[in-house]
Amino acid sequence: MRTLLIWLLLGGLTGGQAIVGQVSGLPQAPPRDARAQPQGGTGSIQGRVTASDTGVPLRRALVNLMGQQQARAVYTDDEGRYTFTRLPAGTYTILANSGTHRAGYQPSSYGGGTGAGGLTRGKPIELADGQKLENIDVALPRTAVIAGRVTDAAGEPASRVQVQALMFRGGGEPSMINTASTNDLGEYRLFNLMPGDYVIMTGPPINTGGPEIEGEATGFASSYSPGVPAIADAARIRLGRGTQASADIRLFETRVYTVSGVVMTSSGEPARGGSISVMATDSPSGSMFGTGVSGTGTFTLRNLPPGAYELISRHQVPRAPGVATPPASLSEEFGRARIDVAGNMEHVLIAMTTGAVVTGEVILDEPLPAGGRVNIVPTPAGMRNFMGVPTAEMSGAQFTLRGVFGPILLRGNASGGPAPWALKAVLLRGKDITDEPTVFTASDSGHLQVVFTSKAPSINGSVTGDDGHPVLDGTVIIFGHDPKTWKQPRSSFSRTAGVGKDGKFFLRGLREGRYYVAAVPPEVIANIGQPSAELLESLSAVATAVTLNDGETRAVDLRVLRFDRQ
Repeated sequence: MRTLLIWLLLGGLTGGQAIVGQVSGLPQAPPRDARAQPQGGTGSIQGRVTASDTGVPLRRALVNLMGQQQARAVYTDDEGRYTFTRLPAGTYTILANSGTHRAGYQPSSYGGGTGAGGLTRGKPIELADGQKLENIDVALPRTAVIAGRVTDAAGEPASRVQVQALMFRGGGEPSMINTASTNDLGEYRLFNLMPGDYVIMTGPPINTGGPEIEGEATGFASSYSPGVPAIADAARIRLGRGTQASADIRLFETRVYTVSGVVMTSSGEPARGGSISVMATDSPSGSMFGTGVSGTGTFTLRNLPPGAYELISRHQVPRAPGVATPPASLSEEFGRARIDVAGNMEHVLIAMTTGAVVTGEVILDEPLPAGGRVNIVPTPAGMRNFMGVPTAEMSGAQFTLRGVFGPILLRGNASGGPAPWALKAVLLRGKDITDEPTVFTASDSGHLQVVFTSKAPSINGSVTGDDGHPVLDGTVIIFGHDPKTWKQPRSSFSRTAGVGKDGKFFLRGLREGRYYVAAVPPEVIANIGQPSAELLESLSAVATAVTLNDGETRAVDLRVLRFDRQ
């Protein structure tokens, strides 16, 4: 079998806010006494939580039990033991973590454990009526640590510097896992880290207020270990379970600049109050800071290092006397401006708007039965959303989007009748824009259609391991055959499904087209959101190619891919 040398985490995609209309056509703390709650069963599950490296029992570890109709949690006793009683027959999973105030251990699941980069799905526990299961034990592995020292350009300790651990996982963009601030000696310690590949980044707080510094103002730019300005040149740190690594960072000075301007409301008047968020667009961690807008609508940002930024203004529309508070999408104004800072900037204008109101139509390929319903879901195009999510209102087969500020995707579903419904296409003036983030305007009203079908293709099959036996747990990913879809955020051609206890999987409601499909080991907690094009390209070399036509159900048997860390 070909071995795929990828370290993978896969997860679902998030959506936006939806209002449903009818068409005629880490775990929370447990209750104070979780075991005292009536559950209506006679079964029980008992076990212990221990440290995997020493076997020492962990007191007050938090144990979570999840089942079809059960969601309970309890703390362990002094011997690390836990008990769930009064359980009905069913299938359960057990997850445990060391508790809110104890660091140093990773969460783990019974029969699953902690994989590279996150918590793996636990082994299902089959409990018969009245059965008393014992020795359902969970061992928590140690977390990893990165510690080091930050110094300025002269080699002196730099205090109050924000240090971030950025993790590369699943081929996606690096994401911030933990952050810490340096002490008076310039030291930092980032703990509770999972195994994986990291880079360390510093982002000194930017003082946007205060008096303007005379002469040539200097400050610190964001740096990556050991002291480089670009993430591509940063030192990679590979952490194993329970290991500790060291990473020192030397800051380097840079000229800093002042940016000033004015914020105008949608009525053409200066915004009196409000706020501005400033995001460094070239920062992989999406680091942000903010400042206020004066009573005359002006703003000043001081000490900005060179780079690209996005300024996002937010203003609450004053409520007229006697008028009820409108929804947030109608009572707020947003504005944005993109700037490239290479010197002092003046007269930057941020024009705000209340957001577009756009109407559209739902198209069904056959009548929806009585009582059927449709969801229209406006979804932010990117993983970072600071402009609010539009609302969607249904009236018969028509829908209205309100508060549209930035590029969005339209998603949704229909329900009713024996056949499953699925999104077929989103059309704007006849063009398919299903996967094209679009800034809708009022002029698009009457030209926007969301099409649903009851004949969406499906795919099912079985997953086996190297030994030919069914894999009882895993994840199946299906993604578009066209490489263009690999770079599209929240692509409608990308879906995942879990593998059931019988080694079977089923994906329905897909779009017509050509796909790749592959089975991978389960990684369900650490969600990367959007697999990178590089990851999907690697998967395509070993995945199974399929073509799905409308109304078709394809059967595909898969062998789970093996993932080895290099």
